[in-house]
Amino acid sequence: MPVESATYIHELVTTNPVDSTDQVSTLGAHARLIKSAAKNTFPNVLGAVTASHTEMNYLVGVTSAIQTQLNNKAAASHTHAAADITSGVLGLARGGTGESSAAAAAQAFLNAVGGTPGNILFRGASGWSVLPPGTAGQLLRMNSGATAPEWANININTSGGPLRVFIATTPGTHTATRPFGATIALIKVQGGGGAGVSLYEPPVVYHGGGGGYAEAIKAVSSNLTVTIGTSPKNASVTNGVWTVQGNAGGDAVLPHHGSGGTASGGDVNIPGHGRLAVLPYGSGGIGIPYDYSPHFGGPGIVIIYWF
Repeated sequence: MPVESATYIHELVTTNPVDSTDQVSTLGAHARLIKSAAKNTFPNVLGAVTASHTEMNYLVGVTSAIQTQLNNKAAASHTHAAADITSGVLGLARGGTGESSAAAAAQAFLNAVGGTPGNILFRGASGWSVLPPGTAGQLLRMNSGATAPEWANININTSGGPLRVFIATTPGTHTATRPFGATIALIKVQGGGGAGVSLYEPPVVYHGGGGGYAEAIKAVSSNLTVTIGTSPKNASVTNGVWTVQGNAGGDAVLPHHGSGGTASGGDVNIPGHGRLAVLPYGSGGIGIPYDYSPHFGGPGIVIIYWF
């Protein structure tokens, strides 16, 4: 049988030469064909190949240059730009939230600051803080420094009377703090009384004038400023827009009684009448027979009922 034609190993016919028909003289041609096919199949094998069949089988499935593929691989320790991360969840230690959605991340953050029902998250002077729940009936307000919320007990009068009453008789400027929930103020302002004197001979008495009185009902949304004067003993209440004022009665000047004080800004404005005033605080002083010293009238007074 003639020698087959083959360029590469896979083209060789494994049944050749045929023992019963091929002549010995063809063995040389068969041997030369095998060497030619082997060299054509492994043209770059120029030395001993030490890889085992197992190691060589690792090449199964390789479709491109192995070195090129290795060169394109990242090092075992390497970094990525944020834009390179397109899937997965980053934990807090890696700069992420540990959650797969914004809603879940927000809920996780809120759970971290406290899971107690009624907690209030607020920004304090040095960072975010949590105000724990108050007790039943308490109301939320700002603290005295206006820097943080706080819970406060509010004494609400449920009988229909005023929430609180403010009274001032001490000379100076005072702040009447509006109670929480108060929207109406009943204001009563009484100017102070004038001083009374007397003659020694004949023993005639002259009294000071009574202070003026003003009363008003005002809608309120802020604190009020109260002033009690000394000379004159005027009294007033203002919120910066309106003012309710009772002026002091006049001092007695021989040989006349003091004049009654006036009032302004109220729904009701009553001048002092003789030495009498609506509130006793504002009554004029009475001279004492045979005593030349002035006898001063009562001080001014402000009373505020908050509703």
